[in-house]
Amino acid sequence: MPVRRHCAVFELMVEEVARNASVVATEHGSREEVSQ
Repeated sequence: MPVRRHCAVFELMVEEVARNASVVATEHGSREEVSQ
């Protein structure tokens, strides 16, 4: 049981990190477009 819960928590963390990374990449891309 604890192992399964730990995996679920890890999956949530990975999902959140991926979402943050995509948001940062999008912001960075739009910023570069503006500077050009």
